[in-house]
Amino acid sequence: MKIFATILSIVLICHASTALATTLSFSTVQKTVWGESVYVVGNHPYLGNNDPVHALKLSPHNYPTWEVKINVTTTTPIHYRFLLKPDAPNTQVTPIWISNWQTSAMSNQVEAYSLHTISDFPSQFLQHPRNIFIFMPKTKGTRSQRVRLLYFHDGQNLFTGTATAPNSLELERWFPALAQNYPQDQLIVIGIANSPERMREYVPPYSVGPEGAGIGNLYGRFMVEELIPYIEHDYLKLTSTPERTVAGASLGGLISVYLAANFPDIFTNAVSQSGSFQFGEITQDLNKLSANQKIYLDSGTEGPSNDNYFVNYFMRDKFLELGRIYGGDLLHVIGRGHQHNEEAWRQRLPDALRWTLQ
Repeated sequence: MKIFATILSIVLICHASTALATTLSFSTVQKTVWGESVYVVGNHPYLGNNDPVHALKLSPHNYPTWEVKINVTTTTPIHYRFLLKPDAPNTQVTPIWISNWQTSAMSNQVEAYSLHTISDFPSQFLQHPRNIFIFMPKTKGTRSQRVRLLYFHDGQNLFTGTATAPNSLELERWFPALAQNYPQDQLIVIGIANSPERMREYVPPYSVGPEGAGIGNLYGRFMVEELIPYIEHDYLKLTSTPERTVAGASLGGLISVYLAANFPDIFTNAVSQSGSFQFGEITQDLNKLSANQKIYLDSGTEGPSNDNYFVNYFMRDKFLELGRIYGGDLLHVIGRGHQHNEEAWRQRLPDALRWTLQ
């Protein structure tokens, strides 16, 4: 019988504007048989750079608790997973995963942000009101700081306590630490909850989605004419125009690119994770994008439609055909082994934002 529990404790030792020196303690309770041990793999060289062959073995000195501590200096959250595998070297076996992917929290940075909710925000363009989530620093920014706003679709799934999906992107755990890398900026997240009309609101008006003709044009008017003015002028009371990034996953990635193309004076960047570009008509709008807008695309490789792997390559090639420069104003990333879910998007999102904000 397997017994599983996970504890991750993090002690923050010091921080700078570009890196955090951190002690991570990994611990899990797991019974094993002779010749096998518990390992942890993650996105750090000490953890094998996500390769199970090079995963770090935990110590069984408090068996059945397995544990290990590591010191790292990092500018990004650590994503990790526990597994069982044989102790013998050079043994070619498939690892037995005993946990899902999890994300470290930089504990004293989490306290720097707070989550606010605007319930049932109405619209004259859309049928359903929706909740709006604002994740912002507790301390007001200085006059010299640039305000950079990140507008996310499916905003309820950004945070553990509000998610309607099986998992969330867990921004509350890792985003405050990421924001520490931008001391000259004030980063604020605005999550826009979806509605029962999601399958139409996130589809451009010239495409037909799973539930009928798209009304992405009306969703765009809701954002540009109603939500953005309220958030920036009435709620945040900004005195200057901020930089805006629009972001989402799946259909949320599709509508992000559509909005960036049709409102190039509003959105500086678009982030699309596993974008649903099966609706190929979106290509007719790509030439509306301005040269100073940055576009991020990604996908996984597994599950139905290989997590939109092929259609995202198609979109990448369309952008390159229009003269975009890979690594300059366009980035396309493949998450090997990733499926179409929040767990995979959570792993890729910190690096996506880091590139977008650089």
